Amino acid sequence: MSFLHGNRAFANNLFSKYARQVRKIDLNDARDLIWLSVALPYSNLNVLEKYWSHMVVRSCGIDTKYRTTIIADTREIPTRLAEMGC
Repeated sequence: MSFLHGNRAFANNLFSKYARQVRKIDLNDARDLIWLSVALPYSNLNVLEKYWSHMVVRSCGIDTKYRTTIIADTREIPTRLAEMGC
């Protein structure tokens, strides 16, 4: 149960940070936020669209909090994985 509670709290945090931004919350964006609440805390490398990677995640410090790397360009994947020893 604590896993579900933790993800709910994480998603609520993302929603509240996102709501303060200029962009309106769209249904697809809400779905993305829910999946991000699962992926970000448990992944070493995340590839997000530019808006998500900068406005919502990096500006809120979520990448630092969960010690994850966030990129917006798929061409960076090989380099970032090599840096991680993969």
